[in-house]
Amino acid sequence: MGIEGLTSAVAKLRGSDFQWTRDARGPPVVVDGMGLIYKLLREQSDLILACHWPHFGAMLLERLLVLQQVSEHVLVVLDGLTTPLKQATIVERSERKIESIEKVLCGSLPLKDATTILPMATCEIVIEMLTQHGIETIVCAGDADCRVAHESLSRHAIVLAQDSDYFIFRTGGYAPLDSLHFDPAGPAVTGATIARAAVALTLSVPEPYLRGTGRSQGLMAG
Repeated sequence: MGIEGLTSAVAKLRGSDFQWTRDARGPPVVVDGMGLIYKLLREQSDLILACHWPHFGAMLLERLLVLQQVSEHVLVVLDGLTTPLKQATIVERSERKIESIEKVLCGSLPLKDATTILPMATCEIVIEMLTQHGIETIVCAGDADCRVAHESLSRHAIVLAQDSDYFIFRTGGYAPLDSLHFDPAGPAVTGATIARAAVALTLSVPEPYLRGTGRSQGLMAG
């Protein structure tokens, strides 16, 4: 769901660069599934309304298979049913999507700017595809953020996501999706992890006092 203003507050924070290859494999990773899907949609906005699922699915699978080859294990976590806490956010996003679709159809909004339009049955298609290729997948009862952080801690895994909540949550490490580069030919994945301690230092807040939305104080506690 994110913490308003936090991403911009730490925008200049430089992470710790990494490169994972077959010969120098990275740790286990927990992928925020919907975060990765939306990242790909932003990068391939010409596909959004056309719903070219064979092509889009291939791009998504390619990145996850590269991760499988260069990390110890890949877990993908997907959102489930909407929780009451997130209901207002979902409603707001849905209203923006409807407005975006209407503008695209009447020609007042370029298709490339309609980046939040998600084809129907996205989760169902993705789950089936990942299952067929043996990629471990968890579908949450609600919002995935806390489950992603929990799995990261319990598995000593790096979170791959694009959500400012992970600047606050205690995890095994956080690498923003926007920092990642996938090289299928290598195969290799490069990126940068952002340490919670570095976020606290940037905000001039003692790390034990970092607090977010209050949805999971156990994950936020120092």
